[in-house]
Amino acid sequence: SPEPPLLPPPLTPPLSPAPPQPSLEPPVPFPPYPLPSPMPPSPSPPEPPIPEPPIPPSPAPPLGPSPPTLLPPFPSTLAPLPPSPPLYPEAPSTPPASPLPPPSSPLPPFPTLSPPPP
Repeated sequence: SPEPPLLPPPLTPPLSPAPPQPSLEPPVPFPPYPLPSPMPPSPSPPEPPIPEPPIPPSPAPPLGPSPPTLLPPFPSTLAPLPPSPPLYPEAPSTPPASPLPPPSSPLPPFPTLSPPPP
């Protein structure tokens, strides 16, 4: 007898609601918070809107070059800055110092290791 073709298993298992896990600790009751008392609406009459004053039309500027507005001279209250020293001073023109004199006593020669005796 021919066998029935095998169907491939579904990729995702059927979604089943997970059983509720029993909590090990009893639920902690929250302390009752004081509810704010509702403020009664104060019967205040609505304020009338303030009418804005009408803006007067500005006169048209005169055509042609306008006279330059001269600013008053700025008061010079700051003292003149002293001359700052140069950032990179030039090398002195004095001749370089003479090289160090040779040591009076020459160093002893480095001791060479003699071969060990046979």
